[in-house]
Amino acid sequence: MKRDIKFKIFDKETKKCTYADLLDISNLEDNEEDISIYEALIDATSEHERYEVLEYTGFKAKGGLEIYEGDILKRENNFFGKEIGIVIYASGIPCLHTKTNVFPFNCLYLSDWSITGCIYAEK
Repeated sequence: MKRDIKFKIFDKETKKCTYADLLDISNLEDNEEDISIYEALIDATSEHERYEVLEYTGFKAKGGLEIYEGDILKRENNFFGKEIGIVIYASGIPCLHTKTNVFPFNCLYLSDWSITGCIYAEK
């Protein structure tokens, strides 16, 4: 499966996200903050403790919203009731980690799930 290479960079100080396409970074401004964001994007394991770099899964939730690592997803249905999960990568595969299990995205009907937030924004 071919998917877009995109990232969401969460700034822990401002509690805001910046979206960046790894292949097209021309939209970043030439200022100190954007340079720091770009450096964090290039070296996701760097000492840039101010930023969390979150990878796009290639999947979309209810309403066509792109799902990123660290997103909180929720759904309600008649059989299971209310379910909540956090998007993680397990062995390089995007998965939903719920209270009871870890489900690979290819086993879920994602258009039933809504994005309710991001684990980093909740802290």
